[in-house]
Amino acid sequence: MTEDQWFGTAEPCDLVGHLHGTCGVAAGKLRWLALHWCRRAVTEYNPLRDTAPDLVDGYERWLEGRGERPVMGWTTELLYGLFPLIVMAGADPMSLRQQALRLLLDAPLYASYLAAAVVAGTAAGTDEIILERRSQQERRSMQSAAVATDYISLLQCAVGNPYRPVAFAPAWRTPTVLALAEGVYADRAFDRLPVLADALADAGCDGVPLLAHLRSPGPHARGCWPVDLVLGKG
Repeated sequence: MTEDQWFGTAEPCDLVGHLHGTCGVAAGKLRWLALHWCRRAVTEYNPLRDTAPDLVDGYERWLEGRGERPVMGWTTELLYGLFPLIVMAGADPMSLRQQALRLLLDAPLYASYLAAAVVAGTAAGTDEIILERRSQQERRSMQSAAVATDYISLLQCAVGNPYRPVAFAPAWRTPTVLALAEGVYADRAFDRLPVLADALADAGCDGVPLLAHLRSPGPHARGCWPVDLVLGKG
């Protein structure tokens, strides 16, 4: 995949397949993305009214440092080999939703993809989720174009541009910049990102991609790569 394809594709499976092949993103970087999509999946598809939303709440408490690490059922090594088989087949929404929850902590890229596919299938009103092309002519990685677009935007918000890593100078991390970034993160106040961009510019930041992302309309979410750079979470 080229840089132009990374930003130009309309297919989530292209991005996920590229990151799966390169293994270039640490699990911790994508856990907030996975949590976002798993929360949507258990909220928008919960025909049995089970306790999955409570489980997602437990994951969030752990990510925020307010609870113990949940116990997962599958190992990362097993999942890495299993994922290509999962994405080549169709499955029912409940099975995929459960798989996404099992993957959330140790394989968040896959968890986010499976959960988003459930959300897309729910939006499309289908009982079978197709995650990958069935032939070279037909590809339906997500059955809702709007959900696919949101997924791509939020994944790019978390990962940024893997072809052009941005170096962050410690001198840019002024008290004002830190306070703004901490407030954005704690309050999910992404409307303040342009203010954070201005503060970084005042501190001497000349990173055009970094400032451009903070000033973009989004969508943004926790895990946003410039905020993580400021806070040292990357």
